[in-house]
Amino acid sequence: MAIFVAIAIAAFLIVAGGFLFGHDADGGIDHDFDHDMGHGGGYDVHGIIGIFSIRVIFTFIMGFGAVGAIARYYGMSYPIASLIGIVAGMVLAALMYGIMMLFIEQQASSVIPMDNLLGCTGTVTVPIDKDRAGEVGVSVGGEYHTFAARAADTGALCKGCTVRIVAMTGSVLTVNKAEGNSGQS
Repeated sequence: MAIFVAIAIAAFLIVAGGFLFGHDADGGIDHDFDHDMGHGGGYDVHGIIGIFSIRVIFTFIMGFGAVGAIARYYGMSYPIASLIGIVAGMVLAALMYGIMMLFIEQQASSVIPMDNLLGCTGTVTVPIDKDRAGEVGVSVGGEYHTFAARAADTGALCKGCTVRIVAMTGSVLTVNKAEGNSGQS
């Protein structure tokens, strides 16, 4: 029984330490992040936490040790206690995976798909000269972001002008002066 208890305690310390001092990526062990877009327009989070993540594995080991110790306490043989421990470990590992996925799915994402910016209006925050990029502030999805921007035509745009985003080249927006703009260039 002592071996099962030792396994359970060691695994518990690793799992608890991971939650107290760790981060989302299991301390850098999982390097296969997947940030693809899902079919519903949202981001796919299922590649972020793997079934073989450190927390899931040590939760399995913790369940194996704890339930194996309980089975030995009630007089079961080592092979039977081990089988019961394996089943309990798999159940606990599945629960840990589900809880971790729930936490990840509840996190907000500040990533803005660049396609959502086309046609939006923004305000020039750093003047855009005819040969130099400036900066435009845009509110998208209730969040305010700034982007480097160039004028679509050769005219300069002053700070405070309202502009419409017409194109993107990498992370630099191309903007035109918006209709009915009261700003002066």
